[in-house]
Amino acid sequence: MVSIIVPVYNSESFLERCLGSLKCQTYTDFEVMMINDGSTDGSEVICRKYCDEDNRFKYYYQNNAGCSAARNNGIKHAVGDYIGFCDSDDWLSADYIKSLITAAQESCSDVAIGGYREHDGEKVIYVAAAKEFGQMSKQELALKFWEFQENFLLNSVCNKLYRRDVISALFDESMTCGEDMQFNMMNLQNISSAVTVDATGYFYYKPPTQSMKYPKNDAAQCLKYSDGIRQFLASALPEKEYIDKYENYLCCNMCRDVYTISAANPYKTARKMINEFLDKPEFRQVLEHRAWQGAGRKYAVIGRLLSMNMVTPIIIASKLRK
Repeated sequence: MVSIIVPVYNSESFLERCLGSLKCQTYTDFEVMMINDGSTDGSEVICRKYCDEDNRFKYYYQNNAGCSAARNNGIKHAVGDYIGFCDSDDWLSADYIKSLITAAQESCSDVAIGGYREHDGEKVIYVAAAKEFGQMSKQELALKFWEFQENFLLNSVCNKLYRRDVISALFDESMTCGEDMQFNMMNLQNISSAVTVDATGYFYYKPPTQSMKYPKNDAAQCLKYSDGIRQFLASALPEKEYIDKYENYLCCNMCRDVYTISAANPYKTARKMINEFLDKPEFRQVLEHRAWQGAGRKYAVIGRLLSMNMVTPIIIASKLRK
C-alpha cells in the first residue's frame, strides 16, 4: 500500500482538482491522508465528501500548526509500505503513482524519484526530470548530487515515494524554509539505493502572482538545511570527496538567500540579516575558500562581493532587478 499525505489549509479553490487526481490513479492500492491544518474555509466539506465516496480517503483535523506539522501527523497515522506527499494546490497525472511504485518494487529501491512540471494554471512553464533513469546506490546519488540539483529534484518531497522503514526523521516544524530538503537529506542517509523514474506527472502549481520564494529564510535556517546536505554527503562519500561539494552548495545557498533577502526587505533589515550570514564562521569559511568560484555567474558575483563585505551593491542590484 502507498500512503499519500496531503496537508490542507484553506484550499477549497483547488482541493477538488488535487483530490480528484488522486482518486483517479491507475494504481489503486493507496490511502490518502487529508490533514486539515485548521482551515477556516470550506476545505473540510470537500475532504469529508471524498471520505464518504471512497474509503481510501482518510480525514484528520488539527489546530493550525503549519505544513510540516500536518505532514508529520500524516506520517504518524499512515499505514502504507511506501509514503508520498502531495500539496493541496498541486495534482497528479493518472499514472504517476503507478510509475513510481512499479519502479521502486521492481528495482527493490528504498526511494523512487520522479520528475515534475511547473504549471501556471494555463500551461506548463517548466519540466524537471533526471538525465538518466534507473537504479543507483546511495554513493552514486551523492556523486551526482549537483546533477540532481540542476533541476531541483532533491528539494521537494512531492516527487518521491519513500519505503516507510527508511523514514527515521520527521519534518522540522521550526523551519519556514528548506524543510523539504532537510527531510530528504536526513532520510536519504538511510537508503541503500534509489531509482529515478521517467515520469513527470506531478504538476506543481505556480501561478504568475506567486510571491518571491524564501523571503522568511535567514542564516540559521540556511545553515540547518545545508548541514542536512553535509550529513547526507558524509554518509555516502569519503571526506575528501564530499567537502568540496558541500562547501560549494553552502555558498550557493548563502548567495541565493542573501539575494532574495535583499529583494524582499527594506535596506536596514536586509543589511542586518546579511550580516548574520557574515557573522557565522561556517559562511566565512566558504568565502575564504572562494567556494563561490564554481557557483555560476550570478552567485559568483554575489559571493565575491560578500567576501569583500560589499553588501550595499547586492541590495541595490536585487531591488533594481525586482
